[in-house]
Amino acid sequence: MAPHERPAGEEQKNPALHFFLYLVWFLSLGFVASGVGSILFQIINKYFPDVLSGAYNSLVSQPVAVYGVASLLVAVPVYFIIGHFIQSYLRSGAINEGSRVRKWLTYIVLFIAAGTIIGDLIALLVNILNGDIVLRFALKALTILVIAGAVFGYYLWEIRRTSVLGAGKREHCVIGGIALGLLIIVFGAAFLVVDSPMAAREKKTDEQTLLWVEQTDSAVQSFYSRHDALPTTLADIKNDPLSYFVAQGSVTYEKTASTSYKLCADFARTTQGMINPQMDPYGWTWEHPAGHYCFDRTLEQPAVNGKPMMVPVAR
Repeated sequence: MAPHERPAGEEQKNPALHFFLYLVWFLSLGFVASGVGSILFQIINKYFPDVLSGAYNSLVSQPVAVYGVASLLVAVPVYFIIGHFIQSYLRSGAINEGSRVRKWLTYIVLFIAAGTIIGDLIALLVNILNGDIVLRFALKALTILVIAGAVFGYYLWEIRRTSVLGAGKREHCVIGGIALGLLIIVFGAAFLVVDSPMAAREKKTDEQTLLWVEQTDSAVQSFYSRHDALPTTLADIKNDPLSYFVAQGSVTYEKTASTSYKLCADFARTTQGMINPQMDPYGWTWEHPAGHYCFDRTLEQPAVNGKPMMVPVAR
């Protein structure tokens, strides 16, 4: 039976269905709101970085941005489809405008939106008083205020509506069109910070390659600390019964002097120019360009705490 054909008294006959529809509607709304916030936060992180805040707060987080894109792709259609059925049921009388299900769940959403706004204002003041960049956190606070304010405003208007039975679609079509247009803009803006699947794959491959380089480097240092000499080849480390090293990947090793050597590997992308480059405990930065690259390493005395100390060699 089509929504407009449902009898007005069905509100009392099937409240479980209406409860389910409202729950799914508000659940999808939560994913839409968090997805939009995730995308906008990462855009702010990219264009207003704060190197003093560390990687977690300052740099673009690909997992967070990807979550935002995925949330919009899945939750936006669900939200609009379920919303269409709910509004159709309201106009036909299948859901009474005085329905307790409608009122209680809507007011719960308003409560959550109000709590988000209050919490956001508190977080804004705390971060400003702690010396963070005012503009960056003001933009993030404004983002949450706009999202929560839009939700609060729409559902406050929605729950206060009277004479819903037989009402036209025009108001909701206009509001829905504006909301969908804004969501499409946010979705498009997400690709300012989200890597393509190919780029994401290349980054993961480079991270694994660099991990193999670091493991090989640790094995060489460990070998030197036990034998007071660098291995001639990686086979020397593999054949050492006290070595934990296992040859992996395509990392190559070349001994260049009694205390110097090279570790070479192929990388798909460059890490040069990163705000917070990866460093080892001795302050060495593992920066590399795209393509084949060799890290020059030197063991220099005096040792630190009885162990050889790694320092970069001028290139």
